[in-house]
Amino acid sequence: MAKADVDSAIQEAELQVMRAWLAQDRGALKSLLHRDFTCMMGTLPPEVLDRPSFIEAARKGLVLRAFSLRTMLVRPYKQLVWCSTGGELEIEVGRTTWRGEFLITDLWQRGMFGRGWRLAERSLARIEVDNRLADAVRRLQMWTR
Repeated sequence: MAKADVDSAIQEAELQVMRAWLAQDRGALKSLLHRDFTCMMGTLPPEVLDRPSFIEAARKGLVLRAFSLRTMLVRPYKQLVWCSTGGELEIEVGRTTWRGEFLITDLWQRGMFGRGWRLAERSLARIEVDNRLADAVRRLQMWTR
């Protein structure tokens, strides 16, 4: 599969996962998430949800109310693909609303027997909004010198 085709397929799959989460669509989430899926939440301490926990939480406990994704960086590695994107999310976590800019990093695995891509790992964390940190990291980028 050509890189452009992989990019397109993964970007579409990312949107499908987010739409299924927003719609609280248990069946769609089951078909899109790898059987060994885990979601690392950017909390202190970091917490993990496995596939059954995430699917159930999408309906009550970790409810996505809105999302807007930014440009995606898609990096294929044989049967795996890393996808990173920033986005604005609004998530109800229990009685608390977690909203703002987030970094979403996903690992996609190609399904066996032509079954498409399945989301195997997700890391979800709030983005640091202090520009000083971004500026300091940018100065470390060797390709900008």
